[in-house]
Amino acid sequence: MEFIANYPKGVKVAEISRALDMPSSNLSLFLNTLVSTGYVLKDQLTGRYILSQKLLQLSENINKNFYEDLILLANDEMESLAAKYNENVLLSVLNQTHLKVIHEIHSTQNIQIMNNEEEIFIPHVTALGKAILSTYSEKELSKYFNFIDFPKYTDRTVNDEQSLRNELEEAKRNKFTINRGEYDNDIYAVAAPIKVNENMTVAICVQYPCFRHSEDKLISYGQELQATASRIRQSLKKLSTRR
Repeated sequence: MEFIANYPKGVKVAEISRALDMPSSNLSLFLNTLVSTGYVLKDQLTGRYILSQKLLQLSENINKNFYEDLILLANDEMESLAAKYNENVLLSVLNQTHLKVIHEIHSTQNIQIMNNEEEIFIPHVTALGKAILSTYSEKELSKYFNFIDFPKYTDRTVNDEQSLRNELEEAKRNKFTINRGEYDNDIYAVAAPIKVNENMTVAICVQYPCFRHSEDKLISYGQELQATASRIRQSLKKLSTRR
């Protein structure tokens, strides 16, 4: 199923057989089982196999339960950051090539940043997205680069692969990332990754209008975010152990 997932337009038995070095006869039996259970669909005209929505729905149900636990564990830490800075504090996951905010605490200041829940952000122009990408393996990064473009939103937007790779390497060393107006000139953010397990990373960030905090304080904010992320990660480990 993982191989089929790489082909959104479908893939034929012969192609799967060659890639996985499996006899077509054995593979057909396996695929027929997946079709009968509803996890894979077969296009009768082209003979191509494609993943159904059933697996995606199952994954979303599992993630929903996990997100609820994660939000409960992270909320106190997020409230502390919000109380200290009185700025937006966000918790986010990365679904393939788009960023999803799963929890947000809003600033109470007169001038606020209002995030549109329906807006899809290109991950690498956000602090949250870069924080998650900084934990990716080379294989995961290469897959990401195959799917994205490099539109330039502001003069500070990273708009080529090598520049982004350099920034992600720095983020790995620092354990936090910074967005200096890369999507919107007037919005800055600092984020840190929270490695949940080998297959999932989330990120936490503080987001604010650039006029309200000086740029030279971004590093100290990043260090605090990194410490916060570490505490949330430890809480997740304790939860996993109890289970």
